[in-house]
Amino acid sequence: MSPGLGVGSQVTSDLCTKASKTSLSIIERNMGVMHWCHFIERKIWYRVWRIYAKLLISSLSFIKEAEKTSFSWCTYLK
Repeated sequence: MSPGLGVGSQVTSDLCTKASKTSLSIIERNMGVMHWCHFIERKIWYRVWRIYAKLLISSLSFIKEAEKTSFSWCTYLK
């Protein structure tokens, strides 16, 4: 093995290591951004579902009250 080949392969290996570390840090940064986007998206959906649940509960309670009222009117009219 010639000494030049060993140095060349070492340089290539170093460059590959640096490139992979750089790409990993870029991926980690992107994953961090994606994590925050996902977190924000979850919070928005949580609020939407909470509002929807409140509307659903209030409409159900309104229907229950209406049924009670109509039932009491029906028994009153008989």
